[in-house]
Amino acid sequence: MAYAIVHFLVGASIFLLLAAPLTLRFESVQDSALVLVTVGGIWGLVPDIHHLTPVFQEPLYALHGTPLVDLFAFHYMLDLDPVRDRPRLAIFVSLALFCLSVAVFTATSRMGSQYENRRVTVDTGVVTAILAAALVSMTVLGVVFLSGGYLNSIGLLTGSNALRGWLLLAGATTAGAAGFSLLVELGPGADALSPGRAGVIGALLGVVAWLFGVVMALPIFLLRFFGTDLSLVHVDAFTLVGFAVAGGALGSTYIVVARRVSDGSTRQQDQFSLQR
Repeated sequence: MAYAIVHFLVGASIFLLLAAPLTLRFESVQDSALVLVTVGGIWGLVPDIHHLTPVFQEPLYALHGTPLVDLFAFHYMLDLDPVRDRPRLAIFVSLALFCLSVAVFTATSRMGSQYENRRVTVDTGVVTAILAAALVSMTVLGVVFLSGGYLNSIGLLTGSNALRGWLLLAGATTAGAAGFSLLVELGPGADALSPGRAGVIGALLGVVAWLFGVVMALPIFLLRFFGTDLSLVHVDAFTLVGFAVAGGALGSTYIVVARRVSDGSTRQQDQFSLQR
């Protein structure tokens, strides 16, 4: 099994990242960093309770060895042999993940006081912008994966798994666009950001996604589901630039589409009001 500190840091990091958007609106969340770290860390350690409990040790230990415990901060994947055989690397990566999560949570908390009273509305402009931004970023990442020859190695978008791979990529980019929308709409709003500034923010978030997804999560994911060796062969400047470009395109596209669709809806409402 991996060291307890690894499970604790991964669980705490996930809680901090999930709560980060809420800090833009709720002061109570801003003040709950230590609670989130504690609860998230304990959540990641729950499958190891068989070490402490005086009862039901055997069934709890048997449950610990099943993929079901991935529900607790990917506990099962972190306990795979190639991971636990590299304890120093696992601790270093989990510490880096935790530090980055703390930085994201702190940054959004400091911005939150500026936007607590801003009204948030979800209209057709927001939904259309999410879909458009997801499509653009999916296209960019698809080109990166294809041109870099990474699709053969990860086995997601080639051969008989082509449809499944594109669906996974579409789901990932849609989730990314929805997350970006959440940050924008809970924060300054699409009207307060220029496409250029949104592109820079998106590019930075793309780099963060690359660190979390490609550097940290993907090697363990491939090990868990495809049985590949634990390696960082896919980590290079090409994929880093690809994620940054995809993030920048996502951010700019979201702002442009959200503004145009929302402005068009407003003009139609004004014309309707004048006709009446």
